[in-house]
Amino acid sequence: MSDENKPIELWIGRPEAPTKDDGTPYEFWDTIITDRPDEQREIAPNLHVIEYSAYNTLKSHAEKVEMALETERIRLAGCGVAALQNTNKSKVERIAKDNPYWSASYGDVCNAVDREINAREQAEMLQKECDKLKSLGDK
Repeated sequence: MSDENKPIELWIGRPEAPTKDDGTPYEFWDTIITDRPDEQREIAPNLHVIEYSAYNTLKSHAEKVEMALETERIRLAGCGVAALQNTNKSKVERIAKDNPYWSASYGDVCNAVDREINAREQAEMLQKECDKLKSLGDK
């Protein structure tokens, strides 16, 4: 058993009772993680006692949640990048729907950027037509 999975035991009233890493004694609101929860509850009924299997389940769940949160952070960053890349060249560099970092929000941002690109191209075309008409009027 590795040190991080070693049971934490509390022996109330004995001089060799363990202390926290900082040397302070355990208090009534502390949590004990153990492979012998019933024994620990008898020794210290006012402490929170968590069995290792429950602790490991919670720890595993927390790690999965942290990984999911990191994925969402990357997806959010992708939305920001997509919003700033509004050229026809950047359209071909977009991530596909099968990419794990693609999200509906990313798709919405890309659609908005496409509308912006189209509006800009249309405005440029209309400006050229206006310039042509002005040059005809000057003659």
